[in-house]
Amino acid sequence: MKPNIVFVLILAIFSISAITLVLLFRFGVLETEKRYPVQVAETASPELVAEVQLEPMPAPLKIIFVGDMQFDRDIRALADRSVDGYEALLDPVLQNYLTSADLVVGNLEGPITDNESLSVGSEVGSTRNYIFTFSPEIAPLLKKYHLVTSLGNNHINNFGVDGFWQTVGYLDEANIGWFGQVPYLEEEKQSRVFVYEDENISIVFVNYNQFLGPGLTAALEDIRLWKSQVDLVFVYTHWGLEYETQANAVIQDQAQKLVAAGADLIIGSHPHVIQQIESIEGKQVYYSLGNFIFDQYFSEEVQTGLAVEATIDPVTKEVTFNDREVKMSRGVTTLK
Repeated sequence: MKPNIVFVLILAIFSISAITLVLLFRFGVLETEKRYPVQVAETASPELVAEVQLEPMPAPLKIIFVGDMQFDRDIRALADRSVDGYEALLDPVLQNYLTSADLVVGNLEGPITDNESLSVGSEVGSTRNYIFTFSPEIAPLLKKYHLVTSLGNNHINNFGVDGFWQTVGYLDEANIGWFGQVPYLEEEKQSRVFVYEDENISIVFVNYNQFLGPGLTAALEDIRLWKSQVDLVFVYTHWGLEYETQANAVIQDQAQKLVAAGADLIIGSHPHVIQQIESIEGKQVYYSLGNFIFDQYFSEEVQTGLAVEATIDPVTKEVTFNDREVKMSRGVTTLK
């Protein structure tokens, strides 16, 4: 074979090999380094991450409802004897439980005044034994444990109109929320309710006092008035018969009317014992929570109360419940 022909063949073979290698690299058949799929999550912009961090989910609202609170008679005597004063009334576990809540709502079964006690040391069953006045020292205690107080009960007028306005003065001075149907507020509709509001939830607390004040008609009026203005309407009642463990037909009928008017939750007080719980049109009704701080010792029922923990979703406004029993023994309340 002639030399020039050999040279041409070698050149052609070399050219074809070079072109083949270029094509193989061009279309990924041969790779000089290993390739990995793009991780989208790792390439999120700093702006997007910052935006997510600035908008955390809002926390639920936690409200604890408790029953009747009476700070006179043996309760006052116990506090006076103790180096811890009125703090001695609450077991440390219960203290922590209460401070874990945003609000604690309970019935203040009497006025706060600077008058001397008539009931301390009085004979059981005597008239003086049922006339209550609470020391102004309890106001800081109520504030510490996030209390909002219902004043709508049958003892709030034990020291008359002066006793009532002293109570309001001490509560306002301590920045403690209060509400209630009392004879001295019949024309002051705004004072009958307490409104809680934050950036996510608004709640009105309405009182129905069966024994004093404007009564059921006014409570229904308050519910209807506020229903369209807030997210939730909670009704705290003072009703029923003492020491009866079942609410009677009259009280059950009143509960039906309160729910029909727009109540989202009903919490009852006054019977001094726990009563039944039922649902009316999907709304929870606690007919009586029993006692919370009280000096009644004559039965297991009066020494057992209920604390109702209501947790409210800030988005859906759904309310979930967790019930805890409390026990009272010689003036000290403990959480079971």
